Amino acid sequence: MAKKSQIERRKEKQAAARRAQAQRTQRPPRGLAAFSTEDTLFWLAHGVNFLASDYGEGIWDPLLEGIYQGHIVGPDTIARTVSEKFGINEEGELSDTGFACLAWTAQDQRTVYGFSREALRRVKVKTPDGAIEACREPGNPIVWEMFQTLKGQFLQRR
Repeated sequence: MAKKSQIERRKEKQAAARRAQAQRTQRPPRGLAAFSTEDTLFWLAHGVNFLASDYGEGIWDPLLEGIYQGHIVGPDTIARTVSEKFGINEEGELSDTGFACLAWTAQDQRTVYGFSREALRRVKVKTPDGAIEACREPGNPIVWEMFQTLKGQFLQRR
């Protein structure tokens, strides 16, 4: 059997590195397993509430207020509520707010989990005690600011 050439060894090493990277990216983030479907639906609706409200004017106007009393709704209900509120205009387009809300509802569980963790991190800086509860409060200004930034990012890609 002939010795492997330097090129073959390099290609094998690169392939092994790609496989290792793929395995790392397929692993769920720590804590994601404990992030339930109910948590995901809460954060989808919670995010819509922040995105639908007017951050610039400080007007909290949630679309899905029932989530704060434990009435969690499914993704279809969330999307339908957004569509009904921000329906398509005469030009056949959604408003910027409607677009941002629908873009948020299209996020997968990993993304929603990541934003919930980021909200918790931000709130912990200002409210170390009870940060988890504070993140889930309606109109929390720290979480609202985070979603306002996300809204800007959605609209830049539009």
